[in-house]
Amino acid sequence: MITALYLGFSKGILTVFGGTVNEETYRQAKEYFFWITAGIPFYMFGQAMNPIIRSDGSPRFAMASTLVGAVFNIIFDPILIFGLKWGMMGAAVATIAGQIITALLSLWYLAHMKAVKVTRSAFRMRRDLIRKFLPLGLTSLLSQISLVASMAAVNNMIRKYGALDPIFGLEQYAQIPMAVVGIVMKFFQIVISIAVGLAAGCISITGYNIGAGRKDRAKELFTLLLKAEAIVGFIALLIVELIPGKLIAIFGAANEMKASTTQNLLSAPSASTSV
Repeated sequence: MITALYLGFSKGILTVFGGTVNEETYRQAKEYFFWITAGIPFYMFGQAMNPIIRSDGSPRFAMASTLVGAVFNIIFDPILIFGLKWGMMGAAVATIAGQIITALLSLWYLAHMKAVKVTRSAFRMRRDLIRKFLPLGLTSLLSQISLVASMAAVNNMIRKYGALDPIFGLEQYAQIPMAVVGIVMKFFQIVISIAVGLAAGCISITGYNIGAGRKDRAKELFTLLLKAEAIVGFIALLIVELIPGKLIAIFGAANEMKASTTQNLLSAPSASTSV
């Protein structure tokens, strides 16, 4: 249903997120969006199964199934993009292929679960269970939706006010502000993923200790988690402040850096006009 909805309103969705900043950006965004949308069912299944696999007592399998898909994506990205010259479609297809592999591994595990035997009745909707997990799901949903809404607002402001810049207002440079924000968000996503991973790893340990009546251990673990999160944040701050150029270069943004340098040179006051 989500795939059909996205494909039906693809232009509107891309417009909201700044994908129509210029014709070339819209063409590539539309191509990537189509293929990624086609892989949504596989992505959702793999993501939904991951915490279930961990809860079933197989955190290593949950990690391995995700890593296998990610490694496949990394390996086949250059092959499809440059080798087969598929361009943006190649990047999307490699991503979908990785998601399919993760989904297939998760499906295999679903048929070989340790603690739960999957039957037809397990797929029936039960109101008593829905009442229990719906509040937990809504909390995560609202959190993610708020991030998406804020990102859409930022992208539209970039598109609107970036056009007022003498350099970025030009057709060939209009996508640069969006690319810069994309790099920042990707790095931010890496940091947040580490933080979320640390917190997720503590959930089962905390639950076990609270269930055993050892709240003191749960509090101690919480303190250690806060320290670890602070260290991760501090390291990320050092990376951003000390080596921003190398960080940007990792994401292949050499052209954006050159354009920014050009803008600074053009906007700087001429030496002949200085007093």
